[in-house]
Amino acid sequence: MIAPTERGRCERCNTAYGPQCPTASRSPDGTAWAWMECWLDCGCGAIVPLTPAMVGTDLACGHCGQAYRIETHDWQEALELAHGVIDLSPPDPHGRNVELGAHNPFAQIGVTETFARLPGDIVAASGPVQLRAAPGLPLCPRCSTALTIRLPGQGRATTECPRCGDREVFAVPTVLQRAMADLHTVLAFNRPGPTGLDPWWLLFEGEGGMRAMVAESKARYEREEAERAAREEAEARAREQAERDRIAREAREKIDRDRRERERVAREARERAEREVWEQAERERVAREAEARAEQEAREQAEREREAREAREAREEADRQRAAWEAWEKADAERRERERIEHEAWQRAEAEKLRRATMERRGRIAAWACGALLLLFAGVVAVLALR
Repeated sequence: MIAPTERGRCERCNTAYGPQCPTASRSPDGTAWAWMECWLDCGCGAIVPLTPAMVGTDLACGHCGQAYRIETHDWQEALELAHGVIDLSPPDPHGRNVELGAHNPFAQIGVTETFARLPGDIVAASGPVQLRAAPGLPLCPRCSTALTIRLPGQGRATTECPRCGDREVFAVPTVLQRAMADLHTVLAFNRPGPTGLDPWWLLFEGEGGMRAMVAESKARYEREEAERAAREEAEARAREQAERDRIAREAREKIDRDRRERERVAREARERAEREVWEQAERERVAREAEARAEQEAREQAEREREAREAREAREEADRQRAAWEAWEKADAERRERERIEHEAWQRAEAEKLRRATMERRGRIAAWACGALLLLFAGVVAVLALR
């Protein structure tokens, strides 16, 4: 991969870039190198790394053993996506990508982004192959020195490291060579990187179909934008006409409302005058009824006063009769009380006389008894003396 021009650190290891970072550029013969990592997402959650040696063979997940087979058109789709990344990402010495503008999905590759993740939200794919692609230069897997590459033809390539002298020979798999005529060679050193995937380096010649697809998409978008602008303009004119019609309709409605308002005011004035006449007659009727009611109340008040006077006189007469009766009853009670007291005094006097008489009789009887006893005692004493 090539360091992005507007990033200061590696996106993977966060190491600061050195002052002499290599850059990727197209060769004068129109060829360009692409760096790529590709894999399959297994249903068990593991990833199945893909290498050039696996092209055209059956695959199996190293975690769950699920078998896979990637068809030729799926490989072709993945390589065309990688070719599109090279065609549409910087550097662009001839300025052919400028006209694509914001429609270029890979304009930030090599600027702010290190690589493109495909398929993604912007660039879709129907095949199962997942990949990361970016402009790149093949480096020695031992010492990271730029390799000397010779292309004898027919998809073959030899690499030699000018520093450590390691040599490798590569050939494009037959399936890829038949599917991609613009693919010159494929390099893969079978040495997984930090992600556990074996990087590929692909040498493409000419342009793929991605630019034409993006240009067609841009033209379609511009046509749709022009149609949308035309629709919006037509809608704006229709809105303006509708606004004018609305203003005219509101003016007519205002005239009609003003006429109805004048008629309503005149009708209310007539109704108010009629109501005032009726209210005056009603006030006079109420005044007459109030006067009659006052006279009736005066008569009723006089009748009530007469009845109250008669009732007061009757009460006073009844009070006089009751006082006379109470005085007679009181005098009679006093008379009976005097008679009772006199009778009780007479009874006490009679009882006292009876007591005194009884006492006198008892005294005489006691005196007689004492005399008798004395005589008896004297007789007894005399008898005893004679003996």
